[in-house]
Amino acid sequence: MAVVTLTVLKAKYQTGDFPTEQDFIDLIDTLANDSIAVYKRYMEILYGQGVEQDNIMERLMDNYQQIKLLLCLIMVLQQHS
Repeated sequence: MAVVTLTVLKAKYQTGDFPTEQDFIDLIDTLANDSIAVYKRYMEILYGQGVEQDNIMERLMDNYQQIKLLLCLIMVLQQHS
């Protein structure tokens, strides 16, 4: 499992490529790592604007669920191509 650069990720998912299981693992790890940093900043901004802590967590969980669904869709599409 590795966090890789955006350039490396883009190179693995071009038309005609067949990403490996490790490529998907790297994609998920990279997105998760980047998402954590983005979410931390997102929380800082919202909390600084006086948004309730419970509302922040609810928004984060909604976004997390959307990311999970998107990654599942990518994997299913890849299997059927």
